[in-house]
Amino acid sequence: MIICAPLPGKIIRLHVKSNEPVAKGRLLITMESMKMTLPVCSPEAGKIAYEVAEGDIVTKGEIIARVEPA
Repeated sequence: MIICAPLPGKIIRLHVKSNEPVAKGRLLITMESMKMTLPVCSPEAGKIAYEVAEGDIVTKGEIIARVEPA
């Protein structure tokens, strides 16, 4: 499953390391957009693969991570 940025902003923190298993609903990324922090959670269980790094600037709809089935 592909996870896209819900708003343009900056990647503040990656909460799980790449290639680690995650549960559905697990907090993956904290973004900052328009002076607000925005949590991005896993939509399903699987193994996380990030397409971004902390400090990256992203646009709305940009792919930021993928969750591969476990």
